[in-house]
Amino acid sequence: MNKILLLIIISGFCGGSVFPLIKIAEAHDIPKFAYIFWETLFVTIFLTLIALSRKEFSLLKKAEWKYYSFCALTNIFIPQSLFFIIAANMPATTISLLTSLTPLFVYLCLLVFFGETVVKNKMLGLLLGFAGILFLFVPSLITENYSFSWGWLLFSMLLPAVYTLNRIFVTKLQPQDASPYRLAIGLFSIVCIISCTAMVATNSVYIPFTAINAGELALLSHAILMTAFYICFFIISKEGAVQNSLTFYLAPLVGSGWGILLFNETIDSPFIISALLIFYALHLVNKKVLKP
Repeated sequence: MNKILLLIIISGFCGGSVFPLIKIAEAHDIPKFAYIFWETLFVTIFLTLIALSRKEFSLLKKAEWKYYSFCALTNIFIPQSLFFIIAANMPATTISLLTSLTPLFVYLCLLVFFGETVVKNKMLGLLLGFAGILFLFVPSLITENYSFSWGWLLFSMLLPAVYTLNRIFVTKLQPQDASPYRLAIGLFSIVCIISCTAMVATNSVYIPFTAINAGELALLSHAILMTAFYICFFIISKEGAVQNSLTFYLAPLVGSGWGILLFNETIDSPFIISALLIFYALHLVNKKVLKP
């Protein structure tokens, strides 16, 4: 198998496993800020040790803290906090599909706020994507016995919105001369500080591994998967293959698979229609425009 394809598959598996792991942790009453703190602390330690072993470790620079702080909030802290809030009220299948909407939201924002060129196929992708969203809403609007309410579904749309904010501005803030390891270590270090402060302020201090359970194993698994995700991303970035990544398609499939296997969730016809529409919309929006 092609090395880059293998790395993309690993990245999709890691990204798609985040919400199911958080659902497990929430079910075992691990406080959200404590979970985020310990998970990111472990990732910071893992990445630092790997960077030291590869002689790629370098001290963080003060000028880069704006980038670290922005990414810490919009890529880790706020999304994971939202994951915890909705974990008990939304199925993993649906959330996995919603988070894949980010490229559609990005293109819409570029059109509305940044004067992006209108491309016919991409506009069709937007229309199909929002039609897919509609198919998620319809069952919860017409029957009270559906597995979740439209209110929680609407609240969950904050996830792709926050990820969109990150994708739009992260390249503007990213330091050009920083190594991938320094950027990742700086990002997770700031998340550690923010989540530790929130954990103490909310009186939700939690010491893991005093009694091993599925929630704590989920926490450790999350840290390992995120470390693997970033290492794969470093390699893929160096090969220049990020734009062709299949992660947007793999992550929701992985998350849905975990939802079915771990939480006995079911896939109905509106969900299948929604997924097909959204996946084709992603294909149209992510497709490169060939210049004449």
